[in-house]
Amino acid sequence: MADEANPPEFFEVVDKFLLVANDLSDEWPSARLSSAIMYAAAQYSAFHFRNFPAELRFTEDEAVLYYCEQFSAMFRENLRRLEQMPEE
Repeated sequence: MADEANPPEFFEVVDKFLLVANDLSDEWPSARLSSAIMYAAAQYSAFHFRNFPAELRFTEDEAVLYYCEQFSAMFRENLRRLEQMPEE
């Protein structure tokens, strides 16, 4: 499902992460796994932020706001998508 902002390759990477998460769901409760995934995303994003060129870097507060807004938008998008899917 490509869109204007994200090419098909983006969703291929997303699918790879979801496959790993689905494999781990056999061993971990979904709430704990969701927390671990969010923590991993936060850790990776913080590393990315700290390694961004200083002249292009946001302040820490601006970065936190940006990442929170992005997560909120993605979360809502996925909730809407799931609501449109037929019940299993």
